[in-house]
Amino acid sequence: MLSSPRVPVTLTCGVLRFSPGRFTIFPGRFTTVPTHARTAKKGVHAVTFSMNPYALGLLSMHDDYWDPFWAACDENEIVVCLHIGSGSDMIQTSPDAPMLTRVTCSCINIYPTAADLIWSPMMHKLPNLMFSLAEGGIGWIPYFLDRADNTYIHNVADLVDHPFYGEMPAIDSSVRSSRASSTMRTE
Repeated sequence: MLSSPRVPVTLTCGVLRFSPGRFTIFPGRFTTVPTHARTAKKGVHAVTFSMNPYALGLLSMHDDYWDPFWAACDENEIVVCLHIGSGSDMIQTSPDAPMLTRVTCSCINIYPTAADLIWSPMMHKLPNLMFSLAEGGIGWIPYFLDRADNTYIHNVADLVDHPFYGEMPAIDSSVRSSRASSTMRTE
């Protein structure tokens, strides 16, 4: 998945049949934006990003600071890949808990990131922006969507001026998801 300006995408991905992707170097939001268009023309349609930049001492993913980055990903149909542990915080019940406790809880580390994404203003600004949440499994998703819909019903449903008014998370995210996966399959 590593691609650098010195190693052509065809050498790192084409021969070995890997999906080409790029690593985001922080805090390069403006320096990476022109790179998106250039590398997308070479077949790179994925970029890594922290699941919680705020935990790394950067601005939160909700801040307008990242808008050029999100817009470039949207414009070039680049999937933003978020991996558990990339935000520095991992769930740990206690310092002396067995390692298997941490491994068992690892899949829910991506849950707060999913909540950040589903309620984020960037999802309204760029409704075709696509994300991939890695190594979180899928078992938690039905509960998560049910909880998001419940949150919507009890906190947003009656607020006509709210940016999420009229958009149930489970229904609208599944529509966006099916549209994104059909787009990805046709390429």
